[in-house]
Amino acid sequence: GDGKTLAALAPALASRLAAQRGQGTSRRVLVVSPLNRLITMQVDELEELLRKLGLGGTVVSSFIASDREFEEADAADEPEGPCEVSDDDLEALPVGSVERAILDSGRGKCDLVAAVVTPERLCSRRPDGEWTKSAAITQACCARTTFDLVLVDECHLILDWGDGFRSAFLNIGAACLAISELRAGLLASAAYAPQPADPTVAAGRVAEPPRAGGPTAVVAVTGTLRRSDYDTLIETLGMREPQLVVGDPERFHRANINLQVMFAEGEEERNMRELLSESEEAEAEGQSTGTSNPSAIAVSACAALARFTRAQRLSLDTTDDACDTRGIVYVTEAGDVAEVAAALTCVFPHIGAVPYAGRGLNDRERDANYIAWECGRKLSGHPARLIVATCALGLGLNFAHEVELVQHVRVRLTTSHPSH
Repeated sequence: GDGKTLAALAPALASRLAAQRGQGTSRRVLVVSPLNRLITMQVDELEELLRKLGLGGTVVSSFIASDREFEEADAADEPEGPCEVSDDDLEALPVGSVERAILDSGRGKCDLVAAVVTPERLCSRRPDGEWTKSAAITQACCARTTFDLVLVDECHLILDWGDGFRSAFLNIGAACLAISELRAGLLASAAYAPQPADPTVAAGRVAEPPRAGGPTAVVAVTGTLRRSDYDTLIETLGMREPQLVVGDPERFHRANINLQVMFAEGEEERNMRELLSESEEAEAEGQSTGTSNPSAIAVSACAALARFTRAQRLSLDTTDDACDTRGIVYVTEAGDVAEVAAALTCVFPHIGAVPYAGRGLNDRERDANYIAWECGRKLSGHPARLIVATCALGLGLNFAHEVELVQHVRVRLTTSHPSH
């Protein structure tokens, strides 16, 4: 909430204001962002800012779901060896895709302000280490325009997720270098005539002339990076002579946050298990819609919420439909999300909970659940004052209402885990 992303985008916005007065040319920014919900918010806020400033321009984005579809197609169809991108591949890009907008901006057909892409879209690799076809196409499009800045948002995820389930994070620096090399080759070719672009000042250093390659600077921002990881992140991104800007730790003190560890066990858990089991029996008789065979984590979530709301007298625990406060319940594994949400709704129908992750939940259902939670709408006759998710929900988001409760069920016992 300190405006890190906006600070990185400010040079592009300022250049558009200057260009309106005939001073210089407009700059473009390539944003590498990790999450669908964050990307949606960033695009909406940037478009709103452009309208308020009276500026034209286009903001385009990609989403993780389609990225994964591309990865599956890449794995199935591609031969081994380096991936070649032909002119036919570029001409076949569908209208409305982020790649088409980037390509058209280099041809002067699209007034692009920013392109927001996921790491998977920009820098996925095949098992043999070569770029996937979709990543190679995205890089080829980026090389055919001028991005004055690459902004890597929530860059701590490069280290937190790169070695795990989203390995594309580790390739961001290599992708930026590949774009530079592709652009240098295009500029050296007589067959390519790019738009003129001027050297700029970005991130505290003078940008190289356009003939030298692709992006002029890489800016990586986060509010969640350990000091011991600074050098590792710089090396992974391939930064040269980086300028470190570190915020004042005192500014991050949140006096309104009250941290508590609660052991919900014994009688509290027995009561919750009985409630959920009774619901299971009633459901078998067609009388209710509850959860079946309640797991230990579902019981713990219900017991902890009961104890906490009672101790704190939260306004969340009310039958008032006008209640505007919300809560987030975090679980470690995506496979537990749906069961915990169902159990919470069963025990607390006047509060209600919706899942935001888990197998079998498609993008449309996830978005509908999030909107119901954010806007206070009911789903299946129940309120949706709680949303159950993994720790990915919340990164960089500005919620439109007060989040009164954040509950972590069975947290990992290390303070460096993303959930903390």
